[in-house]
Amino acid sequence: MKYIIIIDEKFFDFGKAELDSIITDNTSKFMKLANRFFLLECNQNIPSNHKFSFIEGIVPVEKIDCNINDYEKITEAIKSMLNKNKSFKIEALNLNVHNEHSAKDIEVKLGTILESQGYSVDLKNPLLNVYLFLSKPGIFVGSLPSSDSINANQFRFSKKSTISRAQFKLEEALNFFKINNLKTVIDIGAAPGGWSLVMLSRGAKVIAVDNALLNYKELLGSGSKKFIIFSDSDEPFDNYTKEHTKIIPIKSLYSLNLSDMDFDLCHIKEGIEKIDFEKLNIKVDALLIDMNIAPVKSAEEACKLSKMLNDNGLLLMTVKLVDDNINKNIKDAEDVLAGCYKHIELKRLPHNRKEITLFAKLK
Repeated sequence: MKYIIIIDEKFFDFGKAELDSIITDNTSKFMKLANRFFLLECNQNIPSNHKFSFIEGIVPVEKIDCNINDYEKITEAIKSMLNKNKSFKIEALNLNVHNEHSAKDIEVKLGTILESQGYSVDLKNPLLNVYLFLSKPGIFVGSLPSSDSINANQFRFSKKSTISRAQFKLEEALNFFKINNLKTVIDIGAAPGGWSLVMLSRGAKVIAVDNALLNYKELLGSGSKKFIIFSDSDEPFDNYTKEHTKIIPIKSLYSLNLSDMDFDLCHIKEGIEKIDFEKLNIKVDALLIDMNIAPVKSAEEACKLSKMLNDNGLLLMTVKLVDDNINKNIKDAEDVLAGCYKHIELKRLPHNRKEITLFAKLK
């Protein structure tokens, strides 16, 4: 059996280790086709919906013995995967082949031929994704149900309720790690408010911590949410924010009992180094950390704040890859977290750039 394996080369060692852990065939062959794309040949089935952390996609494929312009032979290979009652779309990926036609041209040409033969192309919501990999070793064709397709769990930008791309990282993480029904969360490094917006939309009560301003207008939405802000001054806030939120002097933070206060979002506008979190007198179901600091520093903060978590509380944290020593960055962060957390998992999400997402449970 043949598979196209997709791994970001920054995380190749991790992805290859994941693959090796499930392959029992000693005769398997693994070769690079192009940046991020590898060909695996082995005598065992590898499910495309397996929960990998660093492998972005696995597509079972067949090699077609023809040249890139032999549309008849390529069409016949694709037809063997199709059902006229199920819609599909074709994604052509030119890995390293010089050709006068673009990948898009090839997609359109093949789609037109297949439509003329009674097959149903649906570019927006297909039931099946057909992949055509054009490489020097040959042409490979494969298919996956849309639910298992490459980047099937990637969230797209929307003009509605979008503060930053960071919120899509959180959506992907919540889905991948199957996190639901969080009642109260604390969002560390919250500005401009993408993660807080996601949690509000899921019905959670949010404590957002950041010395920077949030996008209050977007967070407030229709104005039905109850917001409070702890700040040493009301000068940074515009009239809209002042009108729709309750601004409380930061000096009152410890004298008030947060657990008894009525709010949907509480923004503590202060640097984390100046806050005594143990005095906040509130417990949360999840600790969310997305700060632009070294992985070990994020892990240390996660351990300091672990006392705020309820029993079985969760940690969701981005691990910023501050240099090329990725293995060391990840291991050092895991070693620190191991003192407070268990079941540590990592995931390279579609919206992660120079970072990965870490999930853990309180010990």
